[in-house]
Amino acid sequence: MFITAFAILVMFGSACLIIVNLRAIMQDTVEAILNATAGGRASDRAVPSAAFAMLWMLIFILCYL
Repeated sequence: MFITAFAILVMFGSACLIIVNLRAIMQDTVEAILNATAGGRASDRAVPSAAFAMLWMLIFILCYL
């Protein structure tokens, strides 16, 4: 029972931290995606860069569903 309550508390705390810092998180994510796609175009790594960008978008979308 204690472990379940602790796990729920940690999840709630993590969600609160994400919501409070959502603007900064999204700015950093957009910057990482732009850097990954720009580097991919320059070095013929477009497919891995697109996969990386899609992975992060999927993570953020699934966090809020």
